[in-house]
Amino acid sequence: MEHLRSSRWLLVLSLLSTASLSAGAQTLTPTSVNFGNWAVGNTGHASVYLRNTLVVPLTILGISVSGDFGQSSTCPLAPNELAAGEACSIPLTFTPTALGLRTATLTINDDSSTSPQAVALSGNGENPVGLAPLSQAFGLQVVHTTSAAKTFTLQNYQTVPVNIASISTSGDFAQTSDCPVSPNTLPARLNCKILVTFTPTSVGVRTGELTIRDDAAGSPQGSSLRGTGTAATVTLSPTSLTFADQVTHTTGPGQVVTLQNGLSVPLTISAISTAGDFSRKSTTCPGPGKTLAAGGSCTISVVFTPTTPGIRTGALSVSDSASASIQVVGLSGTGVATPIEHVVIIFQENRSTDNLFHDPVLISRGADIASSGLNSNNQVIPLKPAPLANTWDMGHNHAPFVLMYNGGKMNGADKIPLLCQDPNCPPPAYANYTYVQASDVGPYFQMAEEYTFADRMFQTNQGPSFPAHQFIISGTSAPTADSNLFAADNPMGGTKPGADTGCTAPANQFVKLINPAGSESQSQYPCFEHQAITDSLDGMGLSWRYYTTSGGLLWTGPNAIEHIRLGPDWANVIIPNTTVLSDIHNGKLPAVSWVIPNGLASDHPRNSGGDGPSWVASVVNAIGNSQYWKNTAILITWDDWGGWYDHVAPPILNSYEYGFRVPLIVVSPYAKAAYISHTTHDFGSMLKFIEKTYNLPSLGYADASADDLSDCFDFSQTPLTFHTILAPLGEDYFLNDKRPPVDPDDD
Repeated sequence: MEHLRSSRWLLVLSLLSTASLSAGAQTLTPTSVNFGNWAVGNTGHASVYLRNTLVVPLTILGISVSGDFGQSSTCPLAPNELAAGEACSIPLTFTPTALGLRTATLTINDDSSTSPQAVALSGNGENPVGLAPLSQAFGLQVVHTTSAAKTFTLQNYQTVPVNIASISTSGDFAQTSDCPVSPNTLPARLNCKILVTFTPTSVGVRTGELTIRDDAAGSPQGSSLRGTGTAATVTLSPTSLTFADQVTHTTGPGQVVTLQNGLSVPLTISAISTAGDFSRKSTTCPGPGKTLAAGGSCTISVVFTPTTPGIRTGALSVSDSASASIQVVGLSGTGVATPIEHVVIIFQENRSTDNLFHDPVLISRGADIASSGLNSNNQVIPLKPAPLANTWDMGHNHAPFVLMYNGGKMNGADKIPLLCQDPNCPPPAYANYTYVQASDVGPYFQMAEEYTFADRMFQTNQGPSFPAHQFIISGTSAPTADSNLFAADNPMGGTKPGADTGCTAPANQFVKLINPAGSESQSQYPCFEHQAITDSLDGMGLSWRYYTTSGGLLWTGPNAIEHIRLGPDWANVIIPNTTVLSDIHNGKLPAVSWVIPNGLASDHPRNSGGDGPSWVASVVNAIGNSQYWKNTAILITWDDWGGWYDHVAPPILNSYEYGFRVPLIVVSPYAKAAYISHTTHDFGSMLKFIEKTYNLPSLGYADASADDLSDCFDFSQTPLTFHTILAPLGEDYFLNDKRPPVDPDDD
């Protein structure tokens, strides 16, 4: 047996180079697992995958784990072997036995030179029963009157019922609840509500406690309560308002002031007035000849319309029959001048910054573009030129991201599998380490050199096109608004991915979901229901259009959002995408546009015909030579890195954000000329720019933490003169192209 094994390794050594052997006989994915928070006694699940990457079988001698963790491997143990190129899964469990951080190590012993292999495991044990919120402020309340109820939630995180012995409050607070008190029980995984009211018995700060006693670990659960008793009077609350920055001569959303009659008699309101750049939008307060009942309240909505840039101040005044006859609320806000009235997002496909912008001019200006990269053996690989219309594609879903990122080392691009039907395709060690030859991307270079080029633009997601096209309109790929999951990869099952997906996909199509621990063990039908920035535009009466080539396209983001695909907003999804050119010429460009290419003009590896730079130039030229140039911002970016090498490690926010660098060009008369932006941007930055431009509320997703592209613009500069972008193909080529649109080749 030993002789046979020695012979087998001699054969392997004759076939493999020293570089390939040094990578080890197997790979573990992932190399660490964090189960997150789990109630003591409850069980979380995850999986690790072991792959034999050599051409000989692997003998696994043992798999072990300790502590609060367990494993149920499907891997063959000695004398059985894991065949060359095959993989097996090791399902893991986490059942915390105590509160706090719990750690252990999963160990795999085998007959390879790198044995043993280890995966770090961690998780947190938390209280089996939780009360939220842990504190509550009731604000001002007139003495001997009762406030509106505040809601508390008691959640049983256990897999067994909990016995609640008592629910009580102290101080000037009272409670009612739908929680079952012993001998009844709160079932496993369910919650109940507790309503608490505040009735101050005297003037001043009043405190108390909500206390729940039960038979779970960590009992009792408590929440601190606080409120302030006020004397009977007439009050305006709050006493001051600060409005968000507002573009001059536009009106932002209203803010509400509450008038409270704390008297024991009705109140007559004689006048409500505003001063400065503020006005009353609406009120529920009684008009002339009518009164506000004793103990009653009404509201006044105030809006801000700055007349000039800078800080603007004013006041809301209420005159009434109370002894203090005028109540005043101070008002302030800042007017912001921006000439932008149209934002156009051109969304191309699958190119990293190092791959697409090997431009000597940009590099000489300080753009961070690499000429070489590292492979998995930490060897320096010079980047070689290749045509834009290349014949190969690389894997670029979440798993290849993990391979290339390699814990921040950015040396795993040669591990990404190559997708190629051409027998002359180069090996991954070469194909993934290339840049597009300058002769194919002249229009891109001209735009990047003349306007603003960003070398720290990251795709928000660590995956391919389908989730990326959700992030570019929503800032998330979460299946629902309150989910902590993301759609991780392109849909699978049903018809070929890209042919018909989203809310119009076949019933058996699904998309994998990634959780905060990085596991993709869950999936669902690829039709989601979360808010998009298009909803905010609708709310402000602003126009938008999404120009694309097919309704069911993998790249048609609105198709996967149920209320858009099945609602009236679907009329804003415009087919074919070349309609954007006629809309520009006919004076119909909306406030916000998304421009999606067809496959031949997409820059997508293997799928592209090389028309992408000309297609983008045709849209930019149409705007630049039209009435819209003076007030438009064009944002050109690419939806993911496509598997190409890039040397800059992205900031990691969570298990799925950020992804690798993609190029960003900002074209506008107010873009900084010949400027390299080194500020960290992502797709959320583009959404935040739209929100700031039109004073829209935050979606609360990627836009909330992103920058707003401010460093790319100078609205005080003399507007730049537009120079036509030189391109091999003009817009007539695209308008007269009768070929059927080519869908993405993202399989």
